[in-house]
Amino acid sequence: MGKTRSPVDHRQLQVDGLHHIHRSESIQYPNDSFSTRSHHQLAIQPPQKIRILTNLTPPILHKILDTIRKRYTLKPETKKIISHVFAQLDYPALGKIYCDEGGDAFWQARKGPCQTLGMRIATQLKNHLRREGRSLYVGAGVTELPMLIAETTDLHRSITAHNLRKDEVATLNKTCAYLPFEFRASSALRARGRFDHIWLLSVLNDPECYPETSALSYGRATPVDFDADTFKKERLTLRRLVNSCLSKLTLPGLVTTSVEEIPWITAWCLEKGIPFRLENTTYPTAIVGDPLCFIHLG
Repeated sequence: MGKTRSPVDHRQLQVDGLHHIHRSESIQYPNDSFSTRSHHQLAIQPPQKIRILTNLTPPILHKILDTIRKRYTLKPETKKIISHVFAQLDYPALGKIYCDEGGDAFWQARKGPCQTLGMRIATQLKNHLRREGRSLYVGAGVTELPMLIAETTDLHRSITAHNLRKDEVATLNKTCAYLPFEFRASSALRARGRFDHIWLLSVLNDPECYPETSALSYGRATPVDFDADTFKKERLTLRRLVNSCLSKLTLPGLVTTSVEEIPWITAWCLEKGIPFRLENTTYPTAIVGDPLCFIHLG
């Protein structure tokens, strides 16, 4: 007769979106063969699957799952802060900043998605960043609030957030006065120090600042009305901005950007001889609608 196997020895639990976990409290990463790390050092990279094998005792199993849950979700207090901030924003003032007319209807339609989609992105960002690092946000506004709050509250990170709209900066700083970050009404060219994360989303293709570049990026440019001379000037300005920001990134580091802005980042990496890895997964955004992605440098 064949040997019977104890069901305990081969019990498996699968959870979508997480890594394989093998034996005791060690974790093996699919892209890091033969290496193991303590469950206290989880760095989850979805989408994957987790398999918890049978020789894990219930206390260890619960401890690992609790660690994963904390790592893979925003803290309840962080979600409350985000909800509170969005409830307190001065939408009439923001409506005048974002729209020539119809500002009330604009924010009535978008404040919900800004909050919900923002929290989803903030959760993903939390899983990509280490605690107590530094992030540079270029062109940070209402859309970035969930990420700024999550970084400072969940990960105790330091934030430098730049925005050229002085009225928006004043409005946001008034609402966020009790939070451990502030918006600066200045160009990111003035940012000082080093950062392990740079947020550069829907900035390099802004139709207000760079109309010809934006038309080219979104496929609206035509041979009849495209202004090549203006585009050359915009490209020089944008290259200077990209170089200034990315030169402050510690390696390895993370860049959060839009799909449309990927060529600016990868071109800089190729020019500097810096390896990069683009994640395949993209995430929807609430206002501009550009799909967001993560690029690992170094």
